[in-house]
Amino acid sequence: MSGHISPQELDREIRRCFRWLDRDGAFLREEAGGGAGVHLPRRGGGRAMMRVPAAIWEWFRAHDLVERMPEGEALQQGGWRISATGRARWQRLCSDDPFRDQHRLAGRRVLEGPDGVMREYEIDLNLSALAWLHHRKSRDGAPLIDARQFEAGERLERVFRQAALSQRVTFDWTAAHAPQAAGRGRDPAMASDQAMDARKQMRRALDHVGPGLAEILVEVCGYQQGLEAVERSFNWPRRSARVVLQLALDRLADHYGLPRL
Repeated sequence: MSGHISPQELDREIRRCFRWLDRDGAFLREEAGGGAGVHLPRRGGGRAMMRVPAAIWEWFRAHDLVERMPEGEALQQGGWRISATGRARWQRLCSDDPFRDQHRLAGRRVLEGPDGVMREYEIDLNLSALAWLHHRKSRDGAPLIDARQFEAGERLERVFRQAALSQRVTFDWTAAHAPQAAGRGRDPAMASDQAMDARKQMRRALDHVGPGLAEILVEVCGYQQGLEAVERSFNWPRRSARVVLQLALDRLADHYGLPRL
């Protein structure tokens, strides 16, 4: 059955699945009806957040892209993870992505650096899910998210980074292009305190937004997922994620006290 899968489809499925599996504690579990489900520990490992079709799963196993997890973790009993072979193939696909190079949208923005100093950074706007939405137009010519929503989301993105919760996400602010503060090291204790404070800020913001809306902010602002990926993850109808995200960002903007446009 796997012989009928095109190379393009296989590469697409590797990108789709392995970006989730690269997170700490993520694993695959075979399903009774065929295929496998991707499980994340932050969801308790219960319901699969996405599914791998049976033919793709068969191919992953046949080509040693996945391996059984060692015994000992109750949550992950019978689980599978990316193998060294699978990770190498996925990393090659990520580093050799003509679409990403072709659609790079360069820009500059003042952001808070790792030492807490505000500087102007050169960034690829397409690497931020929010920036992509803000710079794309709907049929009526309006941005998919407006300036107020974008600013609120960026604030949460910054807090998420400061909280050190997104290290495994490809989110390149190209900090190497920013000038470095000469002669200044960073106190690890201070960094830890800043991370704890950022987590408190994030919790207050998400509590204000409330359940049912906070989840999409974590996916988009924190884990940099696009709207289609969010819809697949939550089993939502197509084109519904944008509306939910707009509502969530509006409530987040209220939390930050941003003036309405």
